[in-house]
Amino acid sequence: MSSITITIPELPSAALKSGFRGGWWLVRKAKVHDTEMAYVYSLIAYRQKNGTRPPTLPLKKVNADVTFIFKEQRRRDLDNWIGRLKGYWDGIVKAGIIEDDNIDIVTSISVKFEVDKSRAPLTIITLREVKDVTP
Repeated sequence: MSSITITIPELPSAALKSGFRGGWWLVRKAKVHDTEMAYVYSLIAYRQKNGTRPPTLPLKKVNADVTFIFKEQRRRDLDNWIGRLKGYWDGIVKAGIIEDDNIDIVTSISVKFEVDKSRAPLTIITLREVKDVTP
């Protein structure tokens, strides 16, 4: 089973949460930024793991573990943080790590929140390939 851990040195943009009251251009700018960040850090993670070996990508079917690391403890709304990941998923697809971010490929997402002032802000996405058990 193959896996890859993508570490992005920031949290997803607040403009991508549901109910954001800024203009469409701010949402667009945030999504483009997050997509590019995930793209770059996906390529870095792949190269660190595989060096110059031929690509074994895209991963066919994955379970995702997402960890958000914050500077301070406060209440956070889980569904808003999952929605904020949209730009990151698009960047991971753009990097060729997975073919698409639909539910046939990303079969589950586990989200964890941590507080660590020395590492925050940080988003860690681990994709673990799962075997396809369809007959």
